[in-house]
Amino acid sequence: MSLNKIRNEIDELDKELVRILKKRMDLAIKSKEYKSNIEDLGREGEIANNLKTLASKYKLDFDYLTKIYQVIFSEGKKRQKSNNINKNIDS
Repeated sequence: MSLNKIRNEIDELDKELVRILKKRMDLAIKSKEYKSNIEDLGREGEIANNLKTLASKYKLDFDYLTKIYQVIFSEGKKRQKSNNINKNIDS
């Protein structure tokens, strides 16, 4: 495999990751409609437990995944708050 082929494959994976992150964010924002608080530490704990299993299964470092998901959680909360403010303004 050449360096260009590797880079092309990485580029395709990056596109897929961005599409998946967009879909995840849309669902996180929609989930606000069904809960009273934006922060749900119980759900975050469930996801962390799932990440432990996935990290082991795919031989990835759990701390690596945790750092990524901390950013995902933080951005999701920020967007849910922002979305909630916009709904209050529209009302």
